[in-house]
Amino acid sequence: MIIDMHTHSAFSIDADNSVNEMCKKAVEIGLTAICFTEHLDMNPCDQGYGFFKPGAFLKAIEDARKKYQGKIMILSGVEFSEPHIYKKKFQETAAKGFDVIMAAVHCLDDMFVGQKELLEKYAPEQIYLSYYKLVLDAVKFGGFDVMAHLDFPKRYMKKNKFNENGIVKEILQTLIKKNIALEINTSLLRKGWKETMPEESTLKLYAELGGDKVTIGSDAHRIAEIASNFEYAVELIEKYKLTYGYYKKREFYNVSNYK
Repeated sequence: MIIDMHTHSAFSIDADNSVNEMCKKAVEIGLTAICFTEHLDMNPCDQGYGFFKPGAFLKAIEDARKKYQGKIMILSGVEFSEPHIYKKKFQETAAKGFDVIMAAVHCLDDMFVGQKELLEKYAPEQIYLSYYKLVLDAVKFGGFDVMAHLDFPKRYMKKNKFNENGIVKEILQTLIKKNIALEINTSLLRKGWKETMPEESTLKLYAELGGDKVTIGSDAHRIAEIASNFEYAVELIEKYKLTYGYYKKREFYNVSNYK
């Protein structure tokens, strides 16, 4: 089963294609399911602040489900930034009936993680430490289903320069304790990298700690990126005997062939 659990349509400010266009492409390439996880950003400094319209989005999802019934499973979700900071809005969002709630950390010091001013202000090690502390806070807060792109800053700093003081291990242990899935995000592979987010060593540690629940997401923002480089993610899943699946109505469904 080919299931992309992390995609964006034009309901996200940085994406190009409509829900219908994304679904049409997903059917053409043979996906079993596609999940739209639109950006929901509450930090006013974020370009997506106030952009997402949940009512219109859920209506578009329902229309697409009718159009593509019997051809593909279409799932709804959000990628909620810093849920532990915007607790009230997060609780309101979690009650809206999405199939999955993903969490992410995108901002530090009221600046986007990849923003030039942030990268110039702090050393990479400082950025990673601050970022991972926020991720740990988010995971401790919990209430969501999937932690997105765990080592996100490397997308902008070209290398994971900080992973040595045990905080990543604590994040993984907390994910396991709270039964939150870890995303294998393949977006870096189409950008010339040879690793996912998180990298293989982190997935290995996750498995060693007893974690196994994962989803695969392309983080597609346009039709050409849907399910890109999933073969590599599947190799990692099989190598570490992880449980691959999807969420529907906030419930995890295992589709691993060997479990």
